Amino acid sequence: MDAGPAVTAASRARPRRRGAVLENAILDATVAELAEVGYAALTVEGVARRAGAGKYSLYRRWPDKAALAMAAAYHLHDDEPVPTTGPLRADLIAWLRQGADRMAGPAGEIYRGLLSESLVSQDRPTPGLLSRGRGVTALTRILDAARDRGEPVVDAPAGQAMQAPQALLRIDFLTRGAPVADALIEAIVDEVALPLLTRRTPGSRPPEPIPPDRVGAGPIV
Repeated sequence: MDAGPAVTAASRARPRRRGAVLENAILDATVAELAEVGYAALTVEGVARRAGAGKYSLYRRWPDKAALAMAAAYHLHDDEPVPTTGPLRADLIAWLRQGADRMAGPAGEIYRGLLSESLVSQDRPTPGLLSRGRGVTALTRILDAARDRGEPVVDAPAGQAMQAPQALLRIDFLTRGAPVADALIEAIVDEVALPLLTRRTPGSRPPEPIPPDRVGAGPIV
C-alpha cells in the first residue's frame, strides 16, 4: 500500500504539528481545496498535499471526505455569535441570515455535494447524519433568551417546529441558489417560526403574509 502523497521540501521543513494546530491546518486546507476544485473533485489526498500532512493523519480523524468536508464547514463558523439581544423576531431573522450567508460559501457547496452523493448511493451519509445539531442548539438559546425577557415563547417546542425554519431555508437554497432573499427569511420567520414557537397573546393578530413577488419567483418551498 502506498504511504501517501509525496511530502514536499517545504512541508519537511515545517515544525512538526500536532493536536489542534494540525487539525486546524487540515481544515483550512480543506476549505481552500473546496474553493478551488469543488466538492465533487475534493479528495483526502489533495487536502493532505495542501496541508503538508500525511493522508493517514486525516483518516485517523475523519473516515472519509464527507466527514472531513462537514468538519471544515463547522470549522469556518466556530466563533459565529448567536443573536440573543431581542426582540425574538429580530433574533430569528439575524440567525437565519447567518445561515443563508453560510450557504452562499463553502458550507453550501458541501451541503449540495453531500446531498447529491446520498441521492445517488444509499451508502453515502446524508447531511443530517453528519450534523452536530448546532442549529437546534442555537435556536434553543435564542428562545431561552426571549423567554427570559418575557416574550410569549412556548415552553416545550416540538422537534419538527425547531427544525422547520432552517429546513425551509435549505430548501430555498437548493432550489434557487444563493443569495437567499431577505423577504424570504422574513416570510419564514413571520409565517412559520413565530406561529410555531410562540403563544398568541389576547388581541394579537397573525402577521400579514408577505406577497410572493417580494419573496421571489414561485412559492417558498
